[in-house]
Amino acid sequence: MTTEMELLVDAGGDVRCIYDEALDLRELGQLQITRASHVEPDAEGLWWADMGPSAGPVLGPFRSRSKALATERIWLATRLSERQAASPEPLDEPKNHHQQHRTERGNYNGSQQALTKR
Repeated sequence: MTTEMELLVDAGGDVRCIYDEALDLRELGQLQITRASHVEPDAEGLWWADMGPSAGPVLGPFRSRSKALATERIWLATRLSERQAASPEPLDEPKNHHQQHRTERGNYNGSQQALTKR
């Protein structure tokens, strides 16, 4: 199985991507990994993708975790591409706040954005 990763390089030489282990990003330089979202279930077992750490909406509900994760990844990839296209300058850092959207299960999963420095 082949996994693709989209790496976006800004004018300053920084690389942004949605973290995946398909490529050892340490080979590109020093890593700075920040949480971009939270995917978790609610009390009824429905799944939500909270894009708040990336200044985005709460997506869902989804009947399956895999659907929530897939939608989360699409949203992040689209936003990352749009931001890069809109600005050839170095991208600003994603917001690193955590919204209190916990459920009884407190199950936190989600994607991270990776930023490597030259």
